Amino acid sequence: MEKIHDRYKNKDFVLLSIYIQKSKKKIKSCTDKYKTHLKARLDEYGSVTESFAVVGVPTLTLINKKSEIICRQCRSIDIMQEKIF
Repeated sequence: MEKIHDRYKNKDFVLLSIYIQKSKKKIKSCTDKYKTHLKARLDEYGSVTESFAVVGVPTLTLINKKSEIICRQCRSIDIMQEKIF
């Protein structure tokens, strides 16, 4: 995920790490431990997970600015560049 972040950080692209039903303390512990540059968000009640029909973790889902799903369980963001940018 860090490599993806580094590759696209200068483009109009945001990579979020969404933690599902975890405590804020657990998220802070993880982000501190791994010194990640990713933006972390908490899906405390599972609403984001439900909205995007996430059935397992980890899941990589590409979503455009219109909140449309471009790809689920994407193998490569590079292949999807035309649809993203």
